[in-house]
Amino acid sequence: MWGEDSRTVHRMLRANGLDDGEAAAVMAVLRRERAAVVRGIGVRQWVLGGCLIVVPIAYWVASLFIGFMHLKLFGLTVAVGLFGLWKVIQGAIKFFAPSKIIGSVADME
Repeated sequence: MWGEDSRTVHRMLRANGLDDGEAAAVMAVLRRERAAVVRGIGVRQWVLGGCLIVVPIAYWVASLFIGFMHLKLFGLTVAVGLFGLWKVIQGAIKFFAPSKIIGSVADME
């Protein structure tokens, strides 16, 4: 039900003996539940991305204290930070617009 089209789920509920009003009520509950789960995944991605964004900043500050910066390692940390930025953007989309996210919730992790 979580990754299926809402029309398909509605038809399945109707085929299992629910009338239109009951099927619509069940669909509303399922939509709210799915939105809450998608928002939770978005928050998790937001936090993970925020932590990854800090990696190049922390390396840069540590390099200032040490007095030496290895450029290849710094480039790697910048790549990690950019991946973190991507996760923050993904998390923000899932948090602010969970109804726009299609597909199975299990595949979002």
